[in-house]
Amino acid sequence: MEEKTPAKIVGEKIAALRKERGLTQKQLAEKIYTSDKNLSKWETGKALPSLEFLLSLCAELNVPIDAFTDENFTASDILNAQRQKQIKSRLAAWVSAIAALAGVPLFILAAARAYLPSPLPVHFNSSLQPDRMGDVRELSVGAMILFFVTAAAIISYIIYYIKRPTAQAFRTDAHINAFGGVFLFVSLFSVAVTLSSVISCARAAQWGEN
Repeated sequence: MEEKTPAKIVGEKIAALRKERGLTQKQLAEKIYTSDKNLSKWETGKALPSLEFLLSLCAELNVPIDAFTDENFTASDILNAQRQKQIKSRLAAWVSAIAALAGVPLFILAAARAYLPSPLPVHFNSSLQPDRMGDVRELSVGAMILFFVTAAAIISYIIYYIKRPTAQAFRTDAHINAFGGVFLFVSLFSVAVTLSSVISCARAAQWGEN
């Protein structure tokens, strides 16, 4: 027998309570200020309502939160499921922002390779004078290392979450924000270093031409 998911259990309870009160999906949805499409997703187990909507359902249907549980799924489980949903949403937001920034240096270097002359200055002495010429790809080594280290760290963190979703690292928003903040800074640093390197080399190349 297929094990029911938390969303499926809650959905079936919502549908049963709604029908007992003779309400259509549209009528109940209007009462809790959502759409009938959202309510349909909840009742079919495709999505779990947020805690805010769950409490609205309790008030509208005049039932305690335990009305959406059974012997195998408690109110505490509902709250845990809601927390996991929030964690996934927060992680997705951080990962999207970090991934977008982490890839920027690669685009900068690709554009630089297309427009900058080759060879160009890739190393400067203590007097900030170019003392070695090379290909623009040499500038990408540091950015590539930071990109792969950041990607590996994010993937490891996600795998850790999948295996231990209730671990200490995910119990507070501060933990997740700290993780995201550190790697967002690393990504921004990588972008800044890449831009600085490309601009410095481009200026040195122009000086050489003049």
